Amino acid sequence: MVSFSNKLGAECARALAEALRGNTVLTAVRLRRNGLGDAGAVHVAEALLPRWSPLAQLGTGGACGRWLFNPRLRELHLGGATIGPGGAKALARALTPQRNIDFFADVKIESQWAFNTALRILDLRDNQIGADGMEAIAAMLEPVPVEVDFGTQS
Repeated sequence: MVSFSNKLGAECARALAEALRGNTVLTAVRLRRNGLGDAGAVHVAEALLPRWSPLAQLGTGGACGRWLFNPRLRELHLGGATIGPGGAKALARALTPQRNIDFFADVKIESQWAFNTALRILDLRDNQIGADGMEAIAAMLEPVPVEVDFGTQS
């Protein structure tokens, strides 16, 4: 997905997020210089969160369903998208590698695997994410090596 300098804003980001939600094939999303702002970054982040989609509830208290997330997303380019600390924190929460067992503490899960382990490039240059945003992104980086470009921050 590529869109440069289109001044999309938060409402368009919401529509794009709906398209991203549950997408399993995109390997790169490039939304540089689109004026997403914090609200738009939150929409994108929410679309990238893993979600359990129940197909049916079992009478024994278990659940039958599937996880919706993109296991192939390697690049997320959001440079110059007017993202501040709030948007950076939302992205960090969504992109932090997580395990499926972390979501279901009370349900026995036969196979364990992780979400968000493919991401290798996160472009946040030319945004105003500040120290709080950089700290959140740095914490996200601990489990998996990701190349982050903050560019020059003021």
